[in-house]
Amino acid sequence: MYRLVTAGIGLAVIAIIAFGCGGGGSDQATAQVSEAQFIKQVKAICTKTQKEVGVALVGEGEKGTDPFEQASHLLKQEAEKMDALAGPASVEARVEPLIESVSRASGILAQEGRKALEDQRIAAYKHEAEKLHLPDC
Repeated sequence: MYRLVTAGIGLAVIAIIAFGCGGGGSDQATAQVSEAQFIKQVKAICTKTQKEVGVALVGEGEKGTDPFEQASHLLKQEAEKMDALAGPASVEARVEPLIESVSRASGILAQEGRKALEDQRIAAYKHEAEKLHLPDC
């Protein structure tokens, strides 16, 4: 009988904790992510994407696909992934220009292909990344 009471109390505590933790939305997740963690997540996205873009542009990406289209697609995904991150509002606001620049670079690559490499607007996102101390972006 004692075990049943103990088990019942344990289940009740778990249910209360689960109920209290559910449905918090992004505000709760945002509060749990520090500025350093948020920047670390952005850096991880950038690092992975830049490696993939490098592979695409040297012609080692998907066969039969234009390398600049691949790079454009990868940059678009990078911007979407960074935009989907939740962090402190002040840090998100500082990262927003980088996201916009990456998205813009994606569009330029899609439209201009190889010519885009000479376009100063492509380099704009590198400048935004430097301001955030993200050399891998």
